Amino acid sequence: RATALDALVLVEETQGDRAAGGILLLLACLSADEGQWTHAIHLLERLRSFYSGVHDVKRLVELELVAAMIDHSRGHFASAARAAKTVVSSNISGQIREAAALILDEIDWIEGRQTPLRSKGATPNIELTDRHRLLRARRGLAHDPIQSGFYAALIDWETRGGDPPVPIAGSHKLTLFRAALGRRRKEIADVLATDLKITMVASADTAEPELRVLRAASTLSFPFAPHDFAPTAWRYAIRNRLGQWHEIGSPPPLASTELDAILAEENGDWIACSNRELLYIEDLQRWSNQSRDAIASLFRVRAEHHRLRRLMDEEPVDSVVRMEGIVGESPAMREVFDLIARVSKRDVAVCVLGESGTGKELVARALHRQSARRQKPFMPINCAALPENLIESELFGHVRGAFTGADRDRAGLVETTDGGTLFLDEIGEMPLAAQAKLLRFLQEGEFRRVGETQNRSADARVVTATNRKLEDAVENGRFREDLYYRIRGVEIVMPPLRDRANDIPLLAAHFLGVERQKHRAGPMRLSSEVEASFASYHWPGNVRELQNTIRGSHALAGDAREIALEHLPDRLRRIKIIRTPIGSYQDAVARFRRDLIEKSLAQADGNQNQAAAMLKISRQALAYQIRELGILVTPSKRPRG
Repeated sequence: RATALDALVLVEETQGDRAAGGILLLLACLSADEGQWTHAIHLLERLRSFYSGVHDVKRLVELELVAAMIDHSRGHFASAARAAKTVVSSNISGQIREAAALILDEIDWIEGRQTPLRSKGATPNIELTDRHRLLRARRGLAHDPIQSGFYAALIDWETRGGDPPVPIAGSHKLTLFRAALGRRRKEIADVLATDLKITMVASADTAEPELRVLRAASTLSFPFAPHDFAPTAWRYAIRNRLGQWHEIGSPPPLASTELDAILAEENGDWIACSNRELLYIEDLQRWSNQSRDAIASLFRVRAEHHRLRRLMDEEPVDSVVRMEGIVGESPAMREVFDLIARVSKRDVAVCVLGESGTGKELVARALHRQSARRQKPFMPINCAALPENLIESELFGHVRGAFTGADRDRAGLVETTDGGTLFLDEIGEMPLAAQAKLLRFLQEGEFRRVGETQNRSADARVVTATNRKLEDAVENGRFREDLYYRIRGVEIVMPPLRDRANDIPLLAAHFLGVERQKHRAGPMRLSSEVEASFASYHWPGNVRELQNTIRGSHALAGDAREIALEHLPDRLRRIKIIRTPIGSYQDAVARFRRDLIEKSLAQADGNQNQAAAMLKISRQALAYQIRELGILVTPSKRPRG
């Protein structure tokens, strides 16, 4: 600054005002950056007067950046944004436009707007680059290291809390002041505002009700409660097809005739969200046009979403229940889902019981994904698939030289799953020596690698599964009794597929959809004969056998529209069909709707607009029923004219 002042005196004496203009511009920027508003404004007016007289458009645009810096520094964000937008939209040098873009980005952050960043961080100016990286860090975006020690300390305070960094220069105080505003730390912002002699203008405060109401309308549950936008008074009224008004809000309801008159002639703080919706918000006429449009759209969308949710809740046909890839709606499966939801949040021991192929690993995965450990590894291991002499090493690891072939230290699954969930399938096949180590780990959280004398610790939830009666193994001495009681805290029984016959069509449709999505072609449904065959078969391989049957039948069916008996394996083609009762009224209606919609889609070659026209219903109603009934739609292959 001192150097610039000395140069200014010399230049003014020898070369005049035009040569001094660049130095005056630099001094104005430095004064704004240091919080010397009066001096900065004086220099700005002097420069404006000179450059207006000589019609230097480029310099006048540069002065808009100085004006934006001054207003930005003293909290006049509305006028700062107007000046900065003028610079950004000009064809001036990239570095000057970058400085203006940073001002706009910082104002958006301070006022809580999540707009895309305008700045690029690509200039050679270190300060501008650091300010851009600071903004990226505040949004959780990837960024290169911040070079300024003060900016680095600032982002550390914003993310971790504690005491803010101590500002030394005036520019650091201004930066901390803006950070305190953005982080809503009013106690810090007020102290700095007093120190810097900053007075926030009223125009900056007028945005606060807009932001508060918009934020509440975006996040709170609809219909809103009267106090949700306090202290701002509000009303929202919607007229049904019979002309009757329904109103919610903080003041008492208005008469229907009054609302009709307001809808006919919108004025003041009222805005029409649609031709049958009215919204009143106190002082709405002072809002910007963008905010008025946004709040009207928000109320309209939230109300429509609420109406559709109500229609879905009133729909009598039950939808398919799914949890983490497990499909089923039978009472037995609903009980499984309920148990998973209840025990997943706690690290209680869980043992999944069931025949081979019933989906025991899916239950373990669901327990993991719904627990607090879901961000950590899920590690399945089949105890029956490993040789007895290797299972200890796989689970607990080994050190170099522990046995032949152990040429290096190796961590086991218990160690690598630290923080996550270890799933031990077929736990009844685990050797007794490994059972002893597993028991110690479950009790103490400690283990030793094979060949090691030092204890290690890990935090892994252990979920077990078996398809055999462990009680018999305990009696025969092949399974430790103490481990038996340790692993069976909560038992989740996966029923065999033959005991959940109502789920067979749902599972078949699910697996068929998976195959169609994988291959982008193939049949879209099962024939009635195939459905009857599936219902009559006893499925000894359970869900796994059904999945593989669908997979093979899908391949054999090729481009056929449905899987027929001829596409099934011999064991299913020869099955004696057992005729079952027709089912409930709702089941029959659902089957009729499904068949009708599928036939219409087939005739329309997958075109939903044409299918809706055939059925004489709206396109939206058809799309809703397609989703509800789980119908797979093949995209139209007809060439477009």
